[in-house]
Amino acid sequence: MANCTQCGKSLSLLSFAKMCQECKDEIEEKEARQREKRELQQRKQAQLEKQNRISQKINDLKKKLNKGESVFLYDTIYLPVDSIILDELIHDVFSIAELRELGIEGWEVVQIIPRTMGTGLTNEGAGFNKSWGGGTGGNVIGVHAILKKEVISIDETNPDESLVRFINRYF
Repeated sequence: MANCTQCGKSLSLLSFAKMCQECKDEIEEKEARQREKRELQQRKQAQLEKQNRISQKINDLKKKLNKGESVFLYDTIYLPVDSIILDELIHDVFSIAELRELGIEGWEVVQIIPRTMGTGLTNEGAGFNKSWGGGTGGNVIGVHAILKKEVISIDETNPDESLVRFINRYF
């Protein structure tokens, strides 16, 4: 009869295992705790690297501002447009509520790029005859608004939350 290699407990006659179930469970729990600890350390390291990246970018921007150089942030948002194509409602409301909020934060719309949708048309004859009949194009279904915000100054102790969000998102 074999014995558990960890605790020495007797195993059953027909067992080919080298360890008892209790020792296997204990080892699995220990490995799971070690995995969790490693994952926590990795998350902490990633958070620290992220904070360092944000701090470095903010310091770079402060240096430019201190030299008298201009600093601009650019971003984009998509706004659906109330649109109907071939009697199908694509979007029923056009709202600039998000632009209003961004304007209060200092963002300016500098360009609008339309998003269009084209529809192919077919001519149907007798039986199974179908042929290309042309198409409609250029139906505006939304717009990409290109936004610009000038950074005037940066508070070293408490940088603007929108600036931190921007840097976190793109750098």
